[in-house]
Amino acid sequence: MNNPSNKRPPKLRAPAYPVVEAGGMVWTYLGPKEKQPPFVRYKYMDLPDNHCVVFRVDTHANWVQTVEGGLDSSHVSILHTNGARPEWTGKSEEKVGSFADTEPVLEIEDTEFGYHYAAFRRNHAGQMDNVRIVPFIMPSGRIIPGGALQGRNNATLALEIPIDDEHTATYTVRYGSEPITRESRLVEMGFDDPEIYCERTQQFLFTRNDFHRQRRDLMDHNWSGFRGIATEDLVISTSMGPIQDRTKEHLIGSDLAVARFRKRLLDSVERMERGEDPIGVHADVGLVSAIDAPLPQSGHWRTLIPTHRVAAAA
Repeated sequence: MNNPSNKRPPKLRAPAYPVVEAGGMVWTYLGPKEKQPPFVRYKYMDLPDNHCVVFRVDTHANWVQTVEGGLDSSHVSILHTNGARPEWTGKSEEKVGSFADTEPVLEIEDTEFGYHYAAFRRNHAGQMDNVRIVPFIMPSGRIIPGGALQGRNNATLALEIPIDDEHTATYTVRYGSEPITRESRLVEMGFDDPEIYCERTQQFLFTRNDFHRQRRDLMDHNWSGFRGIATEDLVISTSMGPIQDRTKEHLIGSDLAVARFRKRLLDSVERMERGEDPIGVHADVGLVSAIDAPLPQSGHWRTLIPTHRVAAAA
């Protein structure tokens, strides 16, 4: 022993938390032991290992602004214009679903797991013909539907986990009906660039001082000046600064999903202050899914996600 007094050390205990290894990650519960809910599996965990690719990326930005960026449906048609609207460069024959519509109409419903929203888009004839349903899973998860942009038989689970007030660890799981390689995901996200992402440390290397990396000389055919959907998203989150000053923002109609996210967080805090469980703690996430599909000819869009349980009105 390295105790020269030969006295017995005081009885010390290191904190320990229950964990479950599943789906390429280690999941833990940090709350009171008497309130620990059963572990519930996400749908992707039942797929073969080669049908899922798990990534972590650490960003110098508060977790709330990374969540809010992902919940904004209209940004897909704008920030990701290269992939979503290739016709902007004059290639009018190229179409990617209904993403040419940059003004989706949103409908939102609270659910047991948090909420889901439907974004309706028009085709080039001006007719509503597509619905993109995105679930937000309390407190920081969402499922991004594949659809025309990323392949109809896949989806992406994104979990924004705060490291501290100014840093976020984003875990993404791309999964689908066909095998997926890590290399293809690296390219899609733009993380195959060692100046953008470090696989060893899992860090997003772009900072607010690095805007010289935006290739303005290519922006006649590269909308953002960056490459990769995830790179574009994280550049925006980082550009806001570590914590965005929301006293100076002006929310508009396309921000409905962002506003509902904030409300659900506050609702959950109020529940906990009353001694109740937070929203979503007992929801079965294995029943949650995302959809990018033609608009149903009859019936409510909710018929496309029948396993989602709409929350009872307060």
